[in-house]
Amino acid sequence: MAVQTATAEELVEEVFLFGRALRHILGGADTSGLPPALLGVLHVLATVGQCRQMELASHLCV
Repeated sequence: MAVQTATAEELVEEVFLFGRALRHILGGADTSGLPPALLGVLHVLATVGQCRQMELASHLCV
């Protein structure tokens, strides 16, 4: 079943706004001043422990 262009555009806009709100909420809790990307790396290292760059990238889905 095909989706109307206007419907798809509205859905993309809503997802974008949700992501922005989520980043704002999560970013408001951080008082460290570290960039979100670095916080993700530190979180993986804290939970997984030492790992190689390829393993880290895999955990971060990059």
